[in-house]
Amino acid sequence: MVPPESKTTIAAWPRHRWVSLLVIIAGLIIALLAGWRLGGDLPDLPPIRSEEAREAEPLFRPLLERPDLGRNLVAEVMSGGKNPFYTDYFKPPPKPAPPPKPTMKQVEVLYQGWFESSKHVVEAFVTLDGQRASAQAGQLLGKDFTLLEIRSDYLKVKSKDDQEHQVPFKKATQLKVPIP
Repeated sequence: MVPPESKTTIAAWPRHRWVSLLVIIAGLIIALLAGWRLGGDLPDLPPIRSEEAREAEPLFRPLLERPDLGRNLVAEVMSGGKNPFYTDYFKPPPKPAPPPKPTMKQVEVLYQGWFESSKHVVEAFVTLDGQRASAQAGQLLGKDFTLLEIRSDYLKVKSKDDQEHQVPFKKATQLKVPIP
């Protein structure tokens, strides 16, 4: 035996259950219509020509090949000669000129000290761009400098362009010299 309050019929459903059922049915109908093919095909398009075919056959050639135009005029018009619609706007700009070759280079000079022999000959020790060199006053120091004066606190050197430079003791100095 079923108690009388547990027997429910469809007519006795509350209003929100009816609305829920209608929403579910409407959703199913919309899903069926969306899934159904309603004739939404793409139009028949001509096949796309390849890049080579486009270059081989100019687009406006049929317009230019008329009986009243000669063959030579067609070639001139297609190549840009005497054509009022020809433009250079879409051509890339010319490449810029290469920069001029440098005439000067930088050399790092580090004066590391001096040594005096028993014959009173003074010789300076210098590092030029990471390479060690030594010279006496008046001699070539590397291939770019001539050593003029040796002192305990600085060196005086002359570059190939007759510029005199002072290089302090134990301090790396950047000097500009001409490129041979």
